[in-house]
Amino acid sequence: MTYRVTARWGGTESMPGESRLREVLAELDQDDPEHPDAWLSHESGWSLSVFQSGLVVWEYVEEAGEAQIAPRHQAGVSREKALDLWLKLARADFDAIEQEPWRPGYSAKG
Repeated sequence: MTYRVTARWGGTESMPGESRLREVLAELDQDDPEHPDAWLSHESGWSLSVFQSGLVVWEYVEEAGEAQIAPRHQAGVSREKALDLWLKLARADFDAIEQEPWRPGYSAKG
């Protein structure tokens, strides 16, 4: 199965390795409110967006037909934890991701 990462300032790469994923996440350490996130998308339709603030959003981005899958989030996620989540998604380890302490919606504010 394939996956791709989209960096915060654009540019999409197919199947990057762990070191490149670290670089993409490190870009989030610079303040840029106009480009607050980067994300990893899996061909299955699942995506993990990581925001500069430490917010991570887990969502199904493909059309799910009548059974819509609601987005979920975690706040205060470290870059290391975000990398761990991205690597799990790259391996299609959906069960491990689902066991995380997700909260409903896009964030506590939304």
